[in-house]
Amino acid sequence: MKIYVSDLKNLKDGSIVESVFLVARKEVRPFVEKPGSYLYLILKDKSGTIEGICWDDAEKIVQFDEDDLIALRGEISYWKGEQRLIIQPNSIERLSFDDVDWRDFVPSTDKNVDQLVEELFECINSVENPILQKLLRTVFEDKEFLEIFKNCPAAVSHHHNYLGGLIEHTVSVAKMCTVIAPLYPELDKDLLLTGALLHDIGKVREYKWMPRISITVEGGFAGHPALGAHMLSKKFPQDFPEDLKIKIYHMILSHHGEAEFGAAVQPKFAEAYALHLAEYLDAKLNEFLSIERKAKEFAKESGGKREWSYARSLGRFIYAGGIEETNENNSE
Repeated sequence: MKIYVSDLKNLKDGSIVESVFLVARKEVRPFVEKPGSYLYLILKDKSGTIEGICWDDAEKIVQFDEDDLIALRGEISYWKGEQRLIIQPNSIERLSFDDVDWRDFVPSTDKNVDQLVEELFECINSVENPILQKLLRTVFEDKEFLEIFKNCPAAVSHHHNYLGGLIEHTVSVAKMCTVIAPLYPELDKDLLLTGALLHDIGKVREYKWMPRISITVEGGFAGHPALGAHMLSKKFPQDFPEDLKIKIYHMILSHHGEAEFGAAVQPKFAEAYALHLAEYLDAKLNEFLSIERKAKEFAKESGGKREWSYARSLGRFIYAGGIEETNENNSE
């Protein structure tokens, strides 16, 4: 049975652990006061990381590399207040990802992905323009594509950066657009919703997530807006209206709003701008809430408080504490 890093936090010194971990870092380090070397590891799974130390026979241990999976047996040890795992050298076994559930090692959405797929198709069914609905069905009824889409993360380190993040983000943006459209009757609701559902499809080629979430070579060169537009170019039927085709391309290429944020061009019609704002709102709210949640989890685990956390991606400190009453008489 898989024992997660988070399960180890309450274990006492000397507790024995047998589990499987992803090797995030591997170093052979020399001893300071005697000849020889030891093996230093950072082990991880979806719940966190822990240091791993193997004192004996560091050069003779079974061959494995960073980003490999290893099964091991070790003993919990505390050094300077930090928990680590002292590994028995003859217990290490290199495994294949085919031997495990890889979702144990990569963070995943806490939402029901099958429910998100249902909500995605509810959005597709609400598109009244038959031409646009047919296009959406051509894309999302491709079983191979949908399987990748529903597992794909939406980012490496910012918003929705976990398995299932892409479909979670896409459904949220689409729902926002269904709220926006009735408030502005001049907007083409079907076009806006189509853009919302298609705006990030290029991420299935921009990201990979085995053994960890990272950017593909073509993703690094082109970015998901360009990849998405290219993918969609192969899905349009020959008789698809040219004006709609151009607008959908534009919505995909402009949804980041500005060139500094990855947009090929600024949004140049109302539906494109509405899509950009909805996408931006969902992405930033996800970042805020994720940082607040992690700060509260840290406070709970450590018994302390972390009221302020600096978010480099947002360029500010985020408040995650509870505002306490400093003067009981203030309300009197």
